[in-house]
Amino acid sequence: LSAVSHPNCLAIVLLDNAVLCSRNSTLRNQQYVGHYVVLCGISREPEHLSEAKAMGESFEGESDDSSFCIVFCDPAPDRCSFSYAMSSRFDQARKARGTDEDIILFWTQETTS
Repeated sequence: LSAVSHPNCLAIVLLDNAVLCSRNSTLRNQQYVGHYVVLCGISREPEHLSEAKAMGESFEGESDDSSFCIVFCDPAPDRCSFSYAMSSRFDQARKARGTDEDIILFWTQETTS
């Protein structure tokens, strides 16, 4: 998270969308649904935290640091908008079987004036 919180870094993350979007733990055992999202950073905004908690927390009962949530952009044509997830849910989707935990980082050079 420290890298993508840097203003000159962008990350593309492969995750299992079935794990990220399912509302209960039995659905996460469905067939792998690989999907790339753009990881934008974290948010501490109350409305973003509420949206992330509504998506669901960890299936394993892990406790989240509820002071922040993950901000990502889903580039799917019908969902191209910012979304929010609790860190443990996002991490479970990122580490799910089939993802190989792929993350592509893009760094831009800082410009000087």
